[in-house]
Amino acid sequence: TRRNLLTNGLRLTRSIAPRVHAALDACRTSLGFDRDVEIYVRPDAELQAFSKRSIVGPAIIGFSSRLIETFSESELRFVMGHELGHAMLDHFAIPMPTTATIEDVGGKFVSRPIQLKLYLWCRAAEVSADRAGALCARDPNAAAFALLKIASGLDERHIVPDFDTFASQVEALLATPAACALERHAEQVLDCFDTHPYNPIRVRALLTYARSKAYLGAVGSNATGLEDE
Repeated sequence: TRRNLLTNGLRLTRSIAPRVHAALDACRTSLGFDRDVEIYVRPDAELQAFSKRSIVGPAIIGFSSRLIETFSESELRFVMGHELGHAMLDHFAIPMPTTATIEDVGGKFVSRPIQLKLYLWCRAAEVSADRAGALCARDPNAAAFALLKIASGLDERHIVPDFDTFASQVEALLATPAACALERHAEQVLDCFDTHPYNPIRVRALLTYARSKAYLGAVGSNATGLEDE
């Protein structure tokens, strides 16, 4: 992965991209992340970010060029913190979906019940990474708006942060007659075999976390928050 990025992308050093490294510095402080990090950008019209496990050497984080162009400082810190959260919590120690789907001529190695648990863990890992991003952004609305932008591919010139409406998309999905009437294959049952939660669910989880004692305490707020439960 690193070789591919070095040959087909641009490594964003502090001298080349001071704004991106300012976001990295802020995230390091918020999360207490002390490993070396290499940041790359690839020419891409999609709003994307990724991180790769590096057993030795620096953590690797990459962004699409359009994301860096269009995201605000807080939004960039959210995405940066999300990717650092994956590295900090070592979510890549269980490579998904490879672990759940690996097979040979005899069939899949992992039973269906264990597959379900692995996918559930994977979606939970994304929520944990979102929480790391929220701690870095220090602005829950900006963090949630970043998810809206990623889901739509649009920026603030075209959409406004109406989070309640976006979160209600899940209810719309569940309320369709087809959701109740049609027999489905196991792989089509909502998000059971997805590695990421639905984006509306991520927004709802993120904004709820921002009201929690855990988040408010971490950002130094004295406001009364929700209990962890």
